[in-house]
Amino acid sequence: MSQPALAALEAGRGNPTLDTLERWARALDLELAALPRERDPLVDVATALADADDALAFRLGLELLDRLREIGQTELVDVVSRAPRTESERYDALIGAVVELVCLERGIDAPAWCAEPVASPTWWVSPLPAARRHALATCPAPFRTRGIMIDEADLVRA
Repeated sequence: MSQPALAALEAGRGNPTLDTLERWARALDLELAALPRERDPLVDVATALADADDALAFRLGLELLDRLREIGQTELVDVVSRAPRTESERYDALIGAVVELVCLERGIDAPAWCAEPVASPTWWVSPLPAARRHALATCPAPFRTRGIMIDEADLVRA
């Protein structure tokens, strides 16, 4: 391999073939391996929501919240940069609320796409009057502004 070609690869320019990468790995006494990519949690949830009812949607939203809280800052910024869409404005609002909450917790700006959807009419997690009163008092802003009323305690992993 020529020195300019090697310099281009080291600088992240160019598009090496698999053969080139294998030769480079052998020269460095390394093994080249293909690893599966981590699945995109937003796409996974948006796809699952297509066939969900409200109870399942909330569970999927909470699982998304847990997954986003576990990933690193750089990966989070990358994942939330793409707007997932479901067939439901209500479920889009749920995803937007989850993403905005995690961004607030991490001190980063939420992407513009997550502010768009709003659940209409107001979506209550619980039908019980006492639970609704508690949700009114404790609902985090990203959920409240989207018309999704949930007790903040329900957003904490047990």
